[in-house]
Amino acid sequence: MKKENKIPKGALTFQDDGCNATINFAENPEEPSKLDMTVYSGGIIKNHWYWDDLAIDLTGMRATQNKYPILEDHETSKKIGFSGKPIIQDGKVKLDPSTVTFVDTDVSKEFVKLAKDGFPFQSSISAQPMRVERIEEGTETQVNGFTLKGPGSVWREWEYREGSVCVFGWDNKTSASVFSKEEVDIVYDEVLLKKEVSKVMDITTLSKEHPDLVKQIEEAALAAAKAEFSKEETKFSETITNLTAQLSDSEKKILELEKKDAQRAEREMAMRADAIWTEKLSTSSIPERLFGKVRKNVSYSDFVKDGVFDETEMTKAVDAEIKDWESLEIPQPVQGTGFTKKDVGNDSLSKEVDDLADDLFKLAGK
Repeated sequence: MKKENKIPKGALTFQDDGCNATINFAENPEEPSKLDMTVYSGGIIKNHWYWDDLAIDLTGMRATQNKYPILEDHETSKKIGFSGKPIIQDGKVKLDPSTVTFVDTDVSKEFVKLAKDGFPFQSSISAQPMRVERIEEGTETQVNGFTLKGPGSVWREWEYREGSVCVFGWDNKTSASVFSKEEVDIVYDEVLLKKEVSKVMDITTLSKEHPDLVKQIEEAALAAAKAEFSKEETKFSETITNLTAQLSDSEKKILELEKKDAQRAEREMAMRADAIWTEKLSTSSIPERLFGKVRKNVSYSDFVKDGVFDETEMTKAVDAEIKDWESLEIPQPVQGTGFTKKDVGNDSLSKEVDDLADDLFKLAGK
């Protein structure tokens, strides 16, 4: 958010620990002496009288001019010299010694003399913010490898203006000086970094405070639910169709298996029944030619109940049937033997014998 504000002029100049100005004097008088001056250490300036805890983002420095003034105590009437664009070295904002030129003023001469004598000059920076990030209490942010905890400020983008040598740190006197009360108009972007506050809101409160939003949420939820239901319904229908087809196929296979199983069981019962007949007839006195007729009188199907074949009962029935046939005392045929009728002289007796013989022949299939 763009912010146009009147800011005390002193709020644009500050000094932190580790900022000082010294001169490296050349052994050869003909060679120029070099000013070693750090104007900002890259750290957090604690308890600034206007910005709270303050940090200046080194990556956001802008320097658009070719030359910048070097003053004493940021006073334009006290000129020390000038330099080229500042440099960032070892995480600090410094003046480039190769670009520093001292001017011919009493203030400059006195500074050089005192510096040669070892006077401990400090240094300070003057800059103007272009984008400021305000940090609320309970919130923190990262800048220049440090963590700045609110309340505080971070200059994310800023314009370098000048560097000054100071007898004492500039920040120690700006808040009480007349200079600090002089205001300047500054336009910059301001971003407020707020602490996240989670607010629990039930549906009743939400409906009361934001009825339109609740309606939109309900409509969106209903539309999403319908779409999802439609998709699931389609998938479900396809699943039912597939399962129905699989079930039909399975039923056919089951019926086929049941059929084969029933046929196998029936064959097994028929074979077992045949084995009973074969075993019993082979040890009987009934002629083999009559086996077929004898078998017809006892069927194994009469001894099958609920798919279970009762071999014991059939065996009893077969034994009874064979015994009944054996009671007829059927004569066994002899190979090459014939029968002749003998005249016994009694016609009535002869007829009875002939009838009995005919019956036996009929039973024997002759």
